[in-house]
Amino acid sequence: MSMPATEFPKKAYRNPLDQVIKFLDSKHGDDWRIWEFRAEGTGYKDEDVFGRVFHAPFPDHHPPPFALVPAVLASMRNHLKGEGRENAVAVVHCKAGKGRSGTMCCAYLIGEEGWSREDALKHYTTVRMRPGFGEGVSIPSQRRWTRYIERWARELNKQYVERTIRIEEVHVHGLREGVRVAIQGYVDEGKEIKTYHTFTKEEQIILNSDETSSSKSAILKPKRPVILPTNDINIDFERRNALAYDWSMVTSISWAWFNAYFEGDESSGLFEIEWDAMDGIKGTLKKGTRAFDRLKVVWSVDRNTEHIVREPAEGEPIPQPRKAETKTLHERDLGLKKKDDIASPSSGSGDGSRLNLIDSPELLEAKDLEVSQKYPCHNNKIKPSVPPVYNMDIHRLSPNHKTSLD
Repeated sequence: MSMPATEFPKKAYRNPLDQVIKFLDSKHGDDWRIWEFRAEGTGYKDEDVFGRVFHAPFPDHHPPPFALVPAVLASMRNHLKGEGRENAVAVVHCKAGKGRSGTMCCAYLIGEEGWSREDALKHYTTVRMRPGFGEGVSIPSQRRWTRYIERWARELNKQYVERTIRIEEVHVHGLREGVRVAIQGYVDEGKEIKTYHTFTKEEQIILNSDETSSSKSAILKPKRPVILPTNDINIDFERRNALAYDWSMVTSISWAWFNAYFEGDESSGLFEIEWDAMDGIKGTLKKGTRAFDRLKVVWSVDRNTEHIVREPAEGEPIPQPRKAETKTLHERDLGLKKKDDIASPSSGSGDGSRLNLIDSPELLEAKDLEVSQKYPCHNNKIKPSVPPVYNMDIHRLSPNHKTSLD
């Protein structure tokens, strides 16, 4: 479901929390529990839902840290399965109840119910989206994670090995002018994304020198080791066009997450992707003007830093990440740094505008209503007491290999 709301104006177009609880109590008694995935904070207190909430926050429009997946699935399994659990329901939400929620719903069907990746993705689209409104899980990196989850469940006996990864070099073919390339990863249990390195011109090894071409092929090799603490790696691209007076404007943004554990062998690996397969802005495939044609990321395991992560068995303790703090609009504004400017000086630090592709904080709340209207659930079961759309999806992940709506 979309995020529950506790105050106006959000209560006018999202799920009012008091009505959500009333609905769940009437249908499931004490056998309901919430799983939330909002790194931006839930917007409600644990006490508001009687402490029946499992926190697994990660950023919007991105895949989960893979080490988070086993604990989430184990907690859902323990709640939904077992004697006397026939009426139990798992309620999942992020912001709009689509990408992050859908990734985890599909993960449960694949990992705990034995569904194929294709069937899980198709089923989620059927119950979540109106016909013609696209895929339920549409972001390429999130869909890539469902492929990892299928392999983890079917081939690796649900064992995941977390490791420290060293980025050796990045090969970029068809690299355009004015493109910044950065290596990112998760910190704070996956609540935040950190930029570990941004490549400079001095770190470029040009493979072709055709001055008549608008693009080039290059190897980006960091002068100092780039070490990431986990297998989860994001390669981030931003392209700027020069304006007058040494100013520049962002014309392209794209990124792609991959997990090194599933993309290579025990000591090294290679991740390849083409421009058209990259993630776009705010959960879309729109990336702006082309920044490159294809890339390869070459990595290695940095040291003997392996940490085995297994899915907790029934009866074993399940680790739970800390709840993310709910940020005010002002705090979110500060967190965006300069990204609410239309353009920035080209001589700056590179933290400048993305407004022509990313909304400012003042527009984000207004966009909430637009998203709810764009992706309404066609199996709406709560009758609104006021006219706006509620976007109410309560997915019951039942043991009999079906996902029904209550």
